[in-house]
Amino acid sequence: MWEEIERHLRLAEEELSSAHILLKNNKLRDAISRAYYSMFHAAKALLLTKDIKPRKHSGVVKMFGLYFVTEGFIEELYAKALNKAFVLRSRADYDIYYQPTHEEAEELVESAEAFLDRVKKALEMIKNEGKSP
Repeated sequence: MWEEIERHLRLAEEELSSAHILLKNNKLRDAISRAYYSMFHAAKALLLTKDIKPRKHSGVVKMFGLYFVTEGFIEELYAKALNKAFVLRSRADYDIYYQPTHEEAEELVESAEAFLDRVKKALEMIKNEGKSP
């Protein structure tokens, strides 16, 4: 289980790094998409601690809120951030009329950074306790 979790965390870090580069180069739609995928992989890593493997992106968003926010292990603001990223990523990837602002993309990249940090702290707590929340 922990090997798969670590793989998701590495992907989350890689996606976040890409989001920063894309943002710096004013590739806003791609920065939004990569920021979301950073959060997506971080959320999947945390869900794996409960052996939850949703098949759809919407399932990851829903299960993250249900199993970690509703139970009080993760603050609600992180579920809201993941949901917002999910919506913005869909727009950035599929809506040809969507034109994100630099501020919007920057806010999402910063949100992804905070999300990944929070998930890492949660995983560290779980690992140290030797059980899932």
